Amino acid sequence: MRCKYMECEISQLDKKIIRALQDDFPLVEEPYKELAARVGVSEEEFLERVRCLSKEKKI
Repeated sequence: MRCKYMECEISQLDKKIIRALQDDFPLVEEPYKELAARVGVSEEEFLERVRCLSKEKKI
């Protein structure tokens, strides 16, 4: 099953998510919630996009 967020190219939002994961990962109780807020999406969308990027072998 194909992820609903994946396209042929990595989107600008996906690039922001990848950068957020690589840069200054927060050492807090809910790090993905904080990263999602930095990127401007919900924690659920952030995590779904990370799962899709991983499944599609883009990260």
